[in-house]
Amino acid sequence: MLYRWTMLAVVLGVFLVTPSIARGDDVDDLRAAYEQYLAAFNQNDLAAATAFLHDEVMVFGLDGPFPIAGKAALLPLLEMLFSNSESYTARAINPKFRVIGSSGIIIGNGTATVKPKDGPLATSFVRVLQSWVKMDGQWRLVASHLSYVPPGN
Repeated sequence: MLYRWTMLAVVLGVFLVTPSIARGDDVDDLRAAYEQYLAAFNQNDLAAATAFLHDEVMVFGLDGPFPIAGKAALLPLLEMLFSNSESYTARAINPKFRVIGSSGIIIGNGTATVKPKDGPLATSFVRVLQSWVKMDGQWRLVASHLSYVPPGN
């Protein structure tokens, strides 16, 4: 009888621990995808950065009241940002990563530093909320909401 309970406990333990191990790997993969996305963006590598975007991505940017719907609509805006800037650097500050099934959520703060070709360097503090989805083994950004952190906060 003790043998049966021991085996049941072992099987149950393996069953309960295995999903968390898989989620841990997914969190690590999501973190790596996010870091690669930021690195490509910071190198002004439009092709590499947009490879992480889902075709139907929705973005609430820092300077517009309406979302940008779809990768095709976002590309010209990113091209303009890169062509009008000497540099653009996005940095994450303590991002938090969560994976639920095939969905990933990233929340946190960050900085956006822009050096326009015809203006001074400016840094803004931002809040970040992003939703990612794992498709065919790859993480893709499906929604991003960026907002300014008011001065003094």
